[in-house]
Amino acid sequence: HLDQLLIGFCQLGFGLLQVELLRRAIELNPTSFEAQYYFGRALFATGRYEEALALMRRAAEIRVDDYRSEER
Repeated sequence: HLDQLLIGFCQLGFGLLQVELLRRAIELNPTSFEAQYYFGRALFATGRYEEALALMRRAAEIRVDDYRSEER
């Protein structure tokens, strides 16, 4: 399952490779909560804060009941 693979890969850390992998995952499945969420985290980790915020908001729209979607 692609989402589980993404989660495992992103647990290794976030860098340019993860950013590109997650960008491609969103192209393949734009409604994937995991791809949106982890892409947002990867962009944040690489200093791309505005883009990261947009993706985290998109993830929250996809799955509003997920604890990671709550604003803190």
